[in-house]
Amino acid sequence: RFPDARSVRSVERAACCCVRVHAPERLPLRGLPRAPWPVHPTAHRARRMRHLMRSGDAARRRVLAAICSSVSVVLQLAAETVRLTSTVSDEEWEAFLRVHAASLKVIRQLQQHPTRLGRGVSLEPRLPTLALPRSDRFDTLVLLPDKFQQECGFSPVEFGALLQEVEPVLHLCRDAGHVYGDALNRTRRRRRFKYSPRERLFMFLCFARQYGGRSFRRQANAWNWSVSSVFLDFVWLRANLITHPSLVSKLRWGTPQEREQHRLNLCRAGVLPAGLEDATFICDGTKDLGKRSRIYAAQERDYSANKGHGKSHLLFCDLFGRPMHVAAGIQGNENDRGAYKLTKIYQHPDDYLLPTHSGLFDGVFKGNLHCKSDAPGILPFDAAALRGAPTVAARKKMSAFNRKQRRLRVVVEQTFGIIKQWGLVGNSVYRGDLELQGENFILCTQLTAWLLESRGTYPRGDRWAQDKKEDWEVRMGEWLDIDPLNPELYRD
Repeated sequence: RFPDARSVRSVERAACCCVRVHAPERLPLRGLPRAPWPVHPTAHRARRMRHLMRSGDAARRRVLAAICSSVSVVLQLAAETVRLTSTVSDEEWEAFLRVHAASLKVIRQLQQHPTRLGRGVSLEPRLPTLALPRSDRFDTLVLLPDKFQQECGFSPVEFGALLQEVEPVLHLCRDAGHVYGDALNRTRRRRRFKYSPRERLFMFLCFARQYGGRSFRRQANAWNWSVSSVFLDFVWLRANLITHPSLVSKLRWGTPQEREQHRLNLCRAGVLPAGLEDATFICDGTKDLGKRSRIYAAQERDYSANKGHGKSHLLFCDLFGRPMHVAAGIQGNENDRGAYKLTKIYQHPDDYLLPTHSGLFDGVFKGNLHCKSDAPGILPFDAAALRGAPTVAARKKMSAFNRKQRRLRVVVEQTFGIIKQWGLVGNSVYRGDLELQGENFILCTQLTAWLLESRGTYPRGDRWAQDKKEDWEVRMGEWLDIDPLNPELYRD
């Protein structure tokens, strides 16, 4: 006898959760209510069982005892049904017997410990566990290169090369909360994961690539893995991959002498216009969205004045668009200039630049180039300077300089666009802790730099030396030479 209808439903769920027969989809048993759903375990039913097991109320412990007794009856009747069928293999029959024995063990334990008031001892670890079937999604997609790259951003060949470099991380004993420490983790036995390293890395990249339309629960349902396992694995891999030497090495600034040699090569090629010969890097900033405000549609129309409520990130790249350095996770109330003053390039310029070097910025970066210089970077002339031009010819000359500076600097925006193809830092709102937005942007920048280097294709390539436009430059049209935020500064 059960106290209420909810307990009856709990019996049905427990029976359907603990019994799975191969031949019939539902159990044709007499004397027990038939469940109106297929006998397949779900997270909702498992949570219900855990809630009952952890309850300390005596009445609920009696309900649990009744559930286990009912499950035992169902198993006995199901055994008689299974014996009459010929479609059950020996392995399935042995698994059935193991579940039956485990349920009987729980009943004996409940009989030995009578129900009483108080919390009691949880029997959850002793209950038989039901593992979801392993997904073959990776094995299917690896045979479809285009679909594979659409899912994770890497082709199968590129994915194999990345896996070879970072595979040792996937074999480490997972300690997402840093509870045990490095010394104890080295002595712990390596955990046997449900999926192989290549499948776990593929799941990680898919989630980072498709973050806007995917949650941990959807990821878990797609791969038949628990939500907690998907979440902990993502957190663990993110923390270890952003510090992995193979990915860290892809963001290389080089020595000041190497920057000078790179600048001289561009000058000899004749691609640096007059007044821009000292440019050795490009810097620009962006900001992640922390939440959607009530005026989000208006914010998208006026991006410059409303960049969201998240963290600021600065990207430094060379004149080809190759990422060289990233400063991410800066407090969102800092504008681009304030964030730049917090970077290593500004505070320790001798490690990155020669005294004659300069950088390309937009009009927001007004001020000295670094802490050891009073000269500004290479910026476009602002509206006040254009109004103060002594002659019309001088004003046209300033506007022409702004167009040249814009065309040389615009490649950093194309690099930003490639990085933001990763949904984790794209235009979708990040749903996690805002303090982790910096790690997300660093990770996606490293993955982008890895792909660009492995493919040998950067936003700007050989066509630049031949005075030809790249495909993305052709698509930009007039905005290649004119900043859409301040077009009056670039037109005569």
